[in-house]
Amino acid sequence: VKLVGHSLGGLTSRLYAQQYPTNIEQLITIGSPHLGSVMSYKPLSAGELDRSDTISWLAVKMIYIINQTRFDTARETFQKSMPVLFDLLPTYPFLVTSDGTTREISHMSLRNELLPAYNNQLGNILPTIAMQIYGISRDDTPWGYKIKEAGATHKLIQNYIDGEPYESVFVSGDYTVPALNKLESVPSTPLNLDHQQLIYTKEGIAQILKTFNILYEPGDIIEGSPTIISPALIFLKQSPVSMRVENSSTVFEEQTGIIFIPNAPPDTYRLIISGTGSGAYRIYIGQISKENDVWDTVSSIVPGDANPGEYESNIKFPFDPKRARPIEDEKVVAVIPFGQSQENQTN
Repeated sequence: VKLVGHSLGGLTSRLYAQQYPTNIEQLITIGSPHLGSVMSYKPLSAGELDRSDTISWLAVKMIYIINQTRFDTARETFQKSMPVLFDLLPTYPFLVTSDGTTREISHMSLRNELLPAYNNQLGNILPTIAMQIYGISRDDTPWGYKIKEAGATHKLIQNYIDGEPYESVFVSGDYTVPALNKLESVPSTPLNLDHQQLIYTKEGIAQILKTFNILYEPGDIIEGSPTIISPALIFLKQSPVSMRVENSSTVFEEQTGIIFIPNAPPDTYRLIISGTGSGAYRIYIGQISKENDVWDTVSSIVPGDANPGEYESNIKFPFDPKRARPIEDEKVVAVIPFGQSQENQTN
């Protein structure tokens, strides 16, 4: 079996290859956080999440929005709904104190228990079957944080026990994973590409084919395009309904319960909800603009004493790609993320 994995997929593939090396002929990891990711620290330590225009940020944000409750703090929601974040904590000292020293991982309350065990036992087989491809196009890739003692409010609810970040530390990388985040004993190839470009550009695809010794002609490679996170619209449903979204020129149909509109243009959008069964349903609406992101929810019931196919509800709202606004409709309830304001600002 030949495996190729991007980002977390590459890390997962590598751990599998270490467990079952005789099952793997060749492995390529692309932009994978082999030493962990700093983005996991704030959610696990205080229920906060840095805004960034990355797919990983959007995925974590959506999981949080869907799983938040009135009874758990934001930190508890992240810890319960995304335990994988514990396995992504950095394995290197990434917190810089006021005197310029780094906080030792062994002295921290939050520690990655998974990756060190694997990273310290790479064995003799992995370096012979694996190749790391990583990006070096960006100097603004998060590596760590400068920290101070947690403020009074955070202390009260036991947030930031290991230190409260007040400034990010950036290094060279692909905008998501630092170039330093690789295994020294495993062969690697740097490319002047960012996290998405590693897998959709001709250069990135060609490197994968070369590594697998797959013959190709330049014309065989069709370059893809980036997924535009900001601006974008996203709709997530919980049954029993179907949904579609229309603007002045396009109809967007759901795929497995999601409608994602990347690079969403300014327009008036109409969410059309149709019944497929009786009972309560909920739809989350995320507006991601250049300056902020706003999340709303539609919660209602398809009556059980009527034909579900006859049920229909509509939500209409304008979208401004520069700055999103909460939806003004009596059927819509604001989602307040992270115990802050509804409009989550960009950093």
